[in-house]
Amino acid sequence: MGSELILGDNLEILKLIPSDSADLCYIDPPFFSNRNYKVILGDSGEGASFKDGWVGEIGSPHKLAYERVVGIHRALKSTGSFYLHCDWHADAYIFDKIFRSKNFRNDIVWRYRRWGR
Repeated sequence: MGSELILGDNLEILKLIPSDSADLCYIDPPFFSNRNYKVILGDSGEGASFKDGWVGEIGSPHKLAYERVVGIHRALKSTGSFYLHCDWHADAYIFDKIFRSKNFRNDIVWRYRRWGR
């Protein structure tokens, strides 16, 4: 597979990607903040909204993430990189369980101007 950006339901797409073939994977799952968000897009003031929460028992987000990370691990080359966009609500231990903690390299952190200096 050449350089390709794939958008869609990652659980379904992961089934199509051969094992040990991906150089990079980036995911931005829900944070489980239990908040409602509204985002204003562009100068037109149009908005998009979403609820960042889970329906069902508390273990369901862990199962949801675990299934996907197993698929990502299978698809990544041994030299591949996996970027996870998450906050403190996310449970990193499931990633350590699959990738092993020795494979963790670093956190990437940015600072929002609106939250002070």
